[in-house]
Formats: sequence, structure tokens, C-alpha cells
Amino acid sequence: MKRRGRGPTALVVVVMVVMVLLLAACGSDDSKSGGSGGGSGGGSSASKPKVYGAGDSITVKNGATFVIALEANPSTGYSWQATANANVQFESSKQVQGTSNAIGASGTQQLTFKAVQTGSSTLTLNYLRPFDPPTTPPAKTQSFPVTVT
Repeated sequence: MKRRGRGPTALVVVVMVVMVLLLAACGSDDSKSGGSGGGSGGGSSASKPKVYGAGDSITVKNGATFVIALEANPSTGYSWQATANANVQFESSKQVQGTSNAIGASGTQQLTFKAVQTGSSTLTLNYLRPFDPPTTPPAKTQSFPVTVT
């Protein structure tokens, strides 16, 4: 006897396609937006912290958080480490995958800081391997003028 209609297999395929489309529409990645550049930092905890990059000057309100995003490749053992600073406090760090899916490809390390004291200073970040002897100089250094108002 010949079957009429599409049967349950076709229904399953249609449902799966609809689910994939819905998931794709919901999954936006805002971590790549935010840009870099000077300007005043965010104020409320509900807003996203401003993201800064190499060469930027940072101006934030006391109590606000901000992010510095720099190219990094953790597969090499290197990561960005902040030196002590009286005006800002290190909060956290995360690695964001770059555009390449290749194993060992570099991405961006995002370091989050919180402004804790008004004034001006220079925030220095060193790209180093934490397991190297303390006498080993960093592979790279980035400095950021910071003003906390």
C-alpha cells in the first residue's frame, strides 16, 4: 500500500529547521561591539562598561567599571596583567575568540577594571607569561592615561 502525504519525517524536518532559525535569530554576539575610543565612562551598573583599546585615554566616574580589550593568544602562555594602580582596581579578565576558528588563533583579552579613587594616573598592562621568572621582561607593554572624576 502506497503512503499518502509527507508523514512524520517531513514534520520533524520542518520543526528542526524552524528551531534552528529561531536559535540563530536569538544568538547575537554583542561582545564584538562597543568600539574603542576616548570619552567618559559609564555610570550606572545597568549599562555596559565602555571598551577601550590600545592608545586610548580613559576617563571614568568614580565607582564606574570599564574594559580594556587587547589582542592576546592564551595558547602561547601569554596574557595581559595589570600593574598596581591607586585609581583603578582590577576586577576580571576573559578571552574572546577572534574571527578565525583555527586552533591556537589569537583573539582578544578583555580586562575589566573599576574606578576606586578620583585622580589621574597611568595604568600599565604587561603581556607576559606568569610562569616565567620575575626577571623576564614582558613581551609587550601598553600604558593608558586614566582620569577618575
